[in-house]
Amino acid sequence: MKKSFLSLLIISAAFICMSFNGYKKPSSIKHHIDNILRWEEKFGFSGSVIVVKDGEIILNKGYGYANSKSKFLNSPKTTFYIASVSKPITALGVMKLVEDNKVSLSDKLSKYFPNVPESKKAITIEMLLTHLSGLKDTYSCDNISDRNKAIETILNDTPMVAHPGAKFNYSGDNYTLLAAIIEMASGVTFENFIKDKILLPAGIRKSIYRANAGRAVQ
Repeated sequence: MKKSFLSLLIISAAFICMSFNGYKKPSSIKHHIDNILRWEEKFGFSGSVIVVKDGEIILNKGYGYANSKSKFLNSPKTTFYIASVSKPITALGVMKLVEDNKVSLSDKLSKYFPNVPESKKAITIEMLLTHLSGLKDTYSCDNISDRNKAIETILNDTPMVAHPGAKFNYSGDNYTLLAAIIEMASGVTFENFIKDKILLPAGIRKSIYRANAGRAVQ
């Protein structure tokens, strides 16, 4: 953790220094950033980096290994598992449906899941989006491949740590439920909805979806 924080601090400081030094040619900025990242690479940094300035791509390069065992190097085209970065993408999908008047942020969970237990009926879409549902983050669905079974487990077995709307509590289950609501409200699969309504309009054509363990948003 300390090493990661130090790396972030050094990179941030470099950008601050560049801003105070005034204008620099893109080639100079590229060289400066590349030197920092190659230095970080020696200490385990791994990833693909793109730097854009005024609409121009200055740096687009891979660092470290995509697979350290096979020594497979990262490149600008390496695909990464984005985990919870997918949550804001799912949130965009929900807001697209709100924009199209297909769902409302005030819609309650019981509208989409009529048999939800009494303690969870008052949970709204807004609460799911903002982690105010009160659902505990149990990761109980991580090993459930069947979507319906995962939803059933969340609705019936996931405990509540607070009354709906009373307390912030991060829970991935919120977004599993939101993915299911997107499917019900749109009439298409979560994957296709996100691809057609969010990713492709944004020019994102290389991302793929992996249905895994009930965590639909990941």
